[in-house]
Amino acid sequence: MSVWNPDVFNRFKDDSGNYKEFLGKDVQGMLSLYEASYLAFEGENLLDEALAFTRMHLKDLKRDVSKSIAEQISHALEVPLHHRMLRLEARWYIEAYGKREDANGVLLELLNSSWILTLCNQYIKLSFGFFGVFHY
Repeated sequence: MSVWNPDVFNRFKDDSGNYKEFLGKDVQGMLSLYEASYLAFEGENLLDEALAFTRMHLKDLKRDVSKSIAEQISHALEVPLHHRMLRLEARWYIEAYGKREDANGVLLELLNSSWILTLCNQYIKLSFGFFGVFHY
């Protein structure tokens, strides 16, 4: 028996069974649904539909958003988040944040210091028990 029920996504559908159009305007919501759809088990057609819906809308949204959001969308469409290496993904997000006009310089300096990456690495090891797995 599954603890998770994909039918929770039915609330995002209209009476015709299509995803509600207003969802296609919410970039962060689309990215979240896109990532969630990759966690489907075989035969979960609802999440397969969500993947197709979000992929189509994210490609369309890339033309109407800022350069940094378009870059984030392109990055997400390349490979889903849970298929990426955590440390490399963190580095990508730090670099993407650094390109933003509203980036906080002090925060960037902190993020770019090697000790914060070491601290995050230690946290991951302790949290998930991956002792000896991450060697950089």
